[in-house]
Amino acid sequence: FSQSASTLKALGRALVNKSADTRENVIYALGQRKATQYIRAIILSLRDDSANVQRAALEVLQKLSQEIQNNDRFDFEQIASMLAINNPSKADMILQAEILTFFQQQHSLSLDLSTLSDASHQLFIDCLTQHDDQVMVQAAKLAALTCHEKTLSPLLDLALDKQQSAWIRVESVLAIAPVVNALDTSAKQYASLSQQSLTQLRQLIHDPEQSVRASAIQALMHLSNLSNDNKEKILNTETEEELPAISIMLACLKGEQFDLAENDDNIENNKEDNREDNSLAAIPVNTELQQGEQASESNCKSCVQSETCGDEASDGEKVTEEILKQLDMHPISDSSHLITDNENQTIAPALSTLDAILMDNVECAQAVVPESQAEKAHDKDSLGPFISEDLDEDMDDFVEIMQKNFTRGRKMVRRKVDTYSDARHICARLLADNTHSEYDEIIVNALAECLNDDDENLRQEATEALAQISLNRPRVPGLTNIFGKVATLLDSKDIDMRIACIHALSHSGNRAALSPLLDYLSDEEYLVQLHALNGMVYIIMNKAQLTPEQQNEHMVINEIDDQKIIDTLFNCLDSPHYSVAMAAIEALVELQQTQAIEQFINVALSGEGQSAKRISILLSQLDKEKSSELLLQRLDQVSDSSYRRYVMEMLEVIINTPKQAA
Repeated sequence: FSQSASTLKALGRALVNKSADTRENVIYALGQRKATQYIRAIILSLRDDSANVQRAALEVLQKLSQEIQNNDRFDFEQIASMLAINNPSKADMILQAEILTFFQQQHSLSLDLSTLSDASHQLFIDCLTQHDDQVMVQAAKLAALTCHEKTLSPLLDLALDKQQSAWIRVESVLAIAPVVNALDTSAKQYASLSQQSLTQLRQLIHDPEQSVRASAIQALMHLSNLSNDNKEKILNTETEEELPAISIMLACLKGEQFDLAENDDNIENNKEDNREDNSLAAIPVNTELQQGEQASESNCKSCVQSETCGDEASDGEKVTEEILKQLDMHPISDSSHLITDNENQTIAPALSTLDAILMDNVECAQAVVPESQAEKAHDKDSLGPFISEDLDEDMDDFVEIMQKNFTRGRKMVRRKVDTYSDARHICARLLADNTHSEYDEIIVNALAECLNDDDENLRQEATEALAQISLNRPRVPGLTNIFGKVATLLDSKDIDMRIACIHALSHSGNRAALSPLLDYLSDEEYLVQLHALNGMVYIIMNKAQLTPEQQNEHMVINEIDDQKIIDTLFNCLDSPHYSVAMAAIEALVELQQTQAIEQFINVALSGEGQSAKRISILLSQLDKEKSSELLLQRLDQVSDSSYRRYVMEMLEVIINTPKQAA
């Protein structure tokens, strides 16, 4: 804590203390003193034998680089040289990962990584071939920042190597996009390398690992947003020599499989080779193979009768007899429980304890009550548990809860879909992130075609993507054409699909959506009511920012005025669902409906007063004077002191809250 020069000099001398604990604490102390004159000495501490000292030096260097204005004192080349470790240990790999993270953070501050020497970049590239996941991941993240052309080849190798972990492959795939984008495609070699990278990303779209598939599509979306391809080039692409990234995504969305079937034979051959290698690896080291002998199936089956196997079997019998004598037991002979006639009978796989108990309960239930024909014909996987028509009416509530839990449980469990369908789902979702205005119409038309697909999950993803596009750019050509189809899909039994359709309809800003949204305020699911309420407010407040001319372009058959929507919002204040009532209050405050203050206070004082503070903040935004006056009148009207306390707390919040507070 001292600021004197003498103590700082003493700390500097202590950097060469024999005690590792002393050196570690000295480095932290120098960091607190912001002793920039000792930066070079701290950098040299990265070569210390103690891992704690190395970690302290790196932390202090990172802290000082954030606090000081000028980083000229930092010798980044020397820090990068710490990555050059032959046969690194686990501690060395941890240090390497931390150094790579250090350079990532420096890039986010002010360091231009392109100014580093080729030797430093080569050290970064070498880290991509290490045998530690953490080092390789951090090296891949740094490669996305350096954008050095020499990193592209090792990144592609890591992305295509299925022996690597999904973590490494995902980061490698994501790093490919910025590196490819930084290539100077005017040079023939770099143009060829860029197209090769796009071809590899196209293969990764249908990778067995879902995270790799998603990252490949995300990389293509990133490249598409930064490309200069025009619409005609995308629509007329027939060869892979000029392969725009967006065309790959559109082909994937349509269900194209990119000729992966041609590689199936090679994949199967590789699997067979792996099986042979594994079988050889399973042979004990001391096994002696005699030349000239062939291991045929007949020899394997009859090996039990060979002399060697016979000796081993006799040894096993002797051991078994000794164990039985020690345990005072006798072997079982001629037992009816042993199967002698059918030695090839299939043995059922072992069950866990809970599964065994469950199966026992099922067998007992089936033994008592035989399964009926209706129960046999019932599809439990899609319809849930079988419900008998003979149940009493008292069980209706229980059955309804059970069916809801079954539906929600299916949504919580990860869906098992094939690789190609899942790639289409991911592609539809990520197409909403397009920022290339020239592609908007093509993407909207492609997503609109998915609304007629047989895949329900694809329809939902496409609807959500269209809703996101409408939210960001409501005037994209083609969005008005999907209104009728989305309104039809609004009748879906799936709650997520209904919510997606509500988003798509409301974000369009089309007042024709007010009529169906008004109907879904009485939906059985309160979440649907909540989104329908917010959607109506979005439209009547014109949050889509449509001009009067643009609004007149919409065809509205059943016109609904704003006052009817406001009256409906007043009715929502009596909703049994707290979130719906609060959403209605927030909407009425946004619409500046001061006549609703009395009802707001009623809602705040209902129950245990859990919403009193939130409603008080909203009242302060609406009308402070009128709200305070009505609350003062309530002091003499409430039934007991507990509610009087709520009124006083609400008054305090209204008085002390600024009008612009959220």
